[in-house]
Amino acid sequence: MDTNNIELKGSRETKLYVSSGDYIEFRCKAGYVKEQEPSHFRVQCVEGVLDYPRCRLGRNCTVSTNHMESNNIQLQSPQSRTSTYHSGDFIFLECKSGYRQVSRAEKFRAQCLDGVITYPTCRKSWFG
Repeated sequence: MDTNNIELKGSRETKLYVSSGDYIEFRCKAGYVKEQEPSHFRVQCVEGVLDYPRCRLGRNCTVSTNHMESNNIQLQSPQSRTSTYHSGDFIFLECKSGYRQVSRAEKFRAQCLDGVITYPTCRKSWFG
């Protein structure tokens, strides 16, 4: 499993005994992304043999100040010194002062996924 950068899904175990015919599910280790179709991560034991799926190191993300400015958002923790995140890391964002959320609330917990961040959007608040 270490060679393929995978781990058992839903378990912290590093070894599991199963019967022939049983299925096992895997997931990529933190920071890695699937190298194969998701269906390859549910594997059947056949006569004691497993066809292990593979994951590769995901690309890092760099927070774009241009995207943040155009979407009227900022990092939730202004003291956060890093602008680079590993694949799989979460980036906590919020609207700038005077702006309100347009995107759904869960979008403000953006995730770096293999070099890509999907930014939420905020719009100017109009009172009165």
